[in-house]
Amino acid sequence: MRNRTVVDEYLDYFCGANIDGVESTLADTFCLRGPLFEFDSREAYIQSLRDNPLEKASYRILATTQADDTVSVFYEYTKSSSSNVIAQFFRIKENKIVETLLVFDRGAVA
Repeated sequence: MRNRTVVDEYLDYFCGANIDGVESTLADTFCLRGPLFEFDSREAYIQSLRDNPLEKASYRILATTQADDTVSVFYEYTKSSSSNVIAQFFRIKENKIVETLLVFDRGAVA
């Protein structure tokens, strides 16, 4: 599977509030760094999503870059009546996301 396809699946699952789908795209050793949270395992991240259920959202890709085992996506993320531009870096190994870095305006999340 191409790395971009894995990222597309992750974004579709995340924005569709499909936690099991999100989990299926992540490696056991997954880690996330972002302005609101940091997780050092898939289990901790998924448990956080289960404790604070996702709200269905939409997204529109603004730009994408990829190289070897990485994909970077810039997208407009919209849920309810709010919208935020997000930059997200993904590292992929063996068709699973092992690392992601989120960058967005924390003030727009309030």
